[in-house]
Amino acid sequence: MLDTPPLLPVYDSALLAKSLDGVLMVVSANRTPRKLLGEALNLLDAGKVLGIVFNKDGRPLFGYYDSYYREYFPAASVSEA
Repeated sequence: MLDTPPLLPVYDSALLAKSLDGVLMVVSANRTPRKLLGEALNLLDAGKVLGIVFNKDGRPLFGYYDSYYREYFPAASVSEA
């Protein structure tokens, strides 16, 4: 595993990615513009991108699981959605 600086401001990360077997892209929720994410992904070999980690998102997953998992989230999270 190798942790690198952000792709766009530091081109070294894109060079290192060429020698790796796979890449996980970490994206900051509500902070990283989609356009910048697209530009960063274009710097990588699509076959090496294993996935995207959506980090720092405070919204609960109720839209998908609905009431099945509500008991695991505090009541404050429900009112923020």
